[in-house]
Amino acid sequence: MRGLRRVLGRLATRRRPLAPVSRTSRGAPRLIRREDGESRCVACVLCAGACPSRCIVVEAGPPPGGDGIDQRARVPRRFELDLGRCLLCGLCEAACPEAAISLSGPTLLPSAPNAEDMQLDLDALLATA
Repeated sequence: MRGLRRVLGRLATRRRPLAPVSRTSRGAPRLIRREDGESRCVACVLCAGACPSRCIVVEAGPPPGGDGIDQRARVPRRFELDLGRCLLCGLCEAACPEAAISLSGPTLLPSAPNAEDMQLDLDALLATA
């Protein structure tokens, strides 16, 4: 009888109050624009390297009308973020030397029936700014 009580006691859960939602909770990732309207991102790929869930893909390209030799002259040719895999940990925001990515977008993240709908491209990440 003691063994059964011990097993059932472990399976039973105690009711505990729910933890209050933090006022400092992070929102959805978004890219920040410069004053001229272009993205601050210089395609250094540090955000993708810092991401533990590997949900960020960045491909660098030369700026329009430039050769892209200077590292700060590069622009992202492709910037994709998979919200389905994102942990909202903020490591990408901390790794960015240009403060181009921020987790201050909408707090409520969208849900989607398809995984493809959770992938945001460069235009979608800039639109939430």
